[in-house]
Amino acid sequence: LVLGKGILCENAAKAVENSYAQEVTDEFIVPVVVGDPAQGRIAAEDSVVFFNFRPDRAREITRTLVDPEFSGFARSLFPL
Repeated sequence: LVLGKGILCENAAKAVENSYAQEVTDEFIVPVVVGDPAQGRIAAEDSVVFFNFRPDRAREITRTLVDPEFSGFARSLFPL
């Protein structure tokens, strides 16, 4: 989301289709970089919209992006 690393795919629909073909569905789909990895990253002043029905997931990802005390894994950028 921030570094542009992950499986590359030309569009989101194809990414979901590829995942389903591997019998990986919905909440288990891994992060995918859609389009150019240099262009599609979260950057300073961006807004982020979550399309997840579980509020705990939105809280978790928000914490990793904005909490300076987060220590779950190494981070090099704090875009938001």
